[in-house]
Amino acid sequence: MNLLDSVSNMRVLVVGDTIIDDYNYVMPMGKAPKENLVTTLHQSREVFAGGVIATANHVANLCREVEVITFFGQESEHARLVRASLAPNVKLSEIQRDDIPFTVKTRFIERPICARCLRSIVWTIDRRPWRFRVN
Repeated sequence: MNLLDSVSNMRVLVVGDTIIDDYNYVMPMGKAPKENLVTTLHQSREVFAGGVIATANHVANLCREVEVITFFGQESEHARLVRASLAPNVKLSEIQRDDIPFTVKTRFIERPICARCLRSIVWTIDRRPWRFRVN
């Protein structure tokens, strides 16, 4: 606890890449017989700021102030998402580069199914421990 208390008044600089995480939640339906493909049913999508932005937000929970230095790509939609995702004590110093895009990592995640009711289980987080609800 003394170590955590000792960093509470620090100002931290974080330098790195901004990554846009695109999570697509799917339910597997089967494998196509003639192709090496798994067919899925798309259920939902979640897009959020990752990479250095996620790191800075985590550090901001422990320290007084965090500054982020990162490159920004050309898509303004992603830039708005990043700015809206910052914790209140995180300052963004962006270096604009119109010749590079934002890094977008797309993942397809199998959503677990409740065996009793055959509905998908949705995991949520709201600054409390993980909990689930059935859709």
